[in-house]
This record gives sequence, structure tokens and C-alpha cells, in this order.
Amino acid sequence: MKKMQGGEFRSFQRHTIYEISTVRQISIKLKIFFPILKMKKIIIIAFVLAKAGLLEGKESTTFPSDIPRYRETFPHLVVHEGVSFVHDGKLITSVGGAKSYDPALYLAEMLYGKKAAEGIGRGLVIDWSLSEIPHIKVD
Repeated sequence: MKKMQGGEFRSFQRHTIYEISTVRQISIKLKIFFPILKMKKIIIIAFVLAKAGLLEGKESTTFPSDIPRYRETFPHLVVHEGVSFVHDGKLITSVGGAKSYDPALYLAEMLYGKKAAEGIGRGLVIDWSLSEIPHIKVD
């Protein structure tokens, strides 16, 4: 695998910093909706995003055992089951758990190309092939 150019690494850092900053801003804003967040050790992100209205008009997924409750709580949302992740616009939701590497490698492939994602996969001892991953990309 070829090493990334300095500019590409800096670009990746900016994306990472932006995403971390965005997550912090969202979590601060969401305390209005979920005052009990400070007490919970586990936060189900799809539920938090949906409660904040950030999934309106978007398609998503969440942890498989939470899908019935997710659908019941947010019946107006399009929720997919049986896929590893859903990419709708700027939003990528996943089933989480051990499958969390799927959307991560997908994002790496989108940002840096297939060879980079395959190289990261080899480093994680994962045979990465997007065509073999059940996912949905909303156009």
C-alpha cells in the first residue's frame, strides 16, 4: 500500500476534527431532548439522531435487536433491516457491534479509494470487498 501524501493526511485530520466537533455540538444540543444522557453509559446514536430530528427524510438502520423499538418510537422513519449500514446523503448509520468496521472501511474507500480501504482491511485481517457487504446507498 502506498503511503498517503502529506496533504491527504492533513485532509483526513480536518475531517476527523470536524466530525468530533460536530458530535460534541450535537451531544450538547441533545441534552435538551435527553436530560438523562449524563446518567446513561450507553447511547444509542440512531435514537439520539432521530429524536433531534436529524433523520427526517433520511433512511437509516440501527442495532438489530433495537429495530422493533426504533420503528415503534419513530414510525415515520424509513428503517432498514438485514444490512450492515445505510448511506443516505451525509449520513451513515450502521448496525454497530462487530460490524462497525464495514461503514468505516466504506468511508475510507470513498475518501481514499479502494486500494487504501483494502490495505486498511489487510491490516485489520479483514478481506474488504464492498460488493460482498449488505448495505444501502440512497441516491
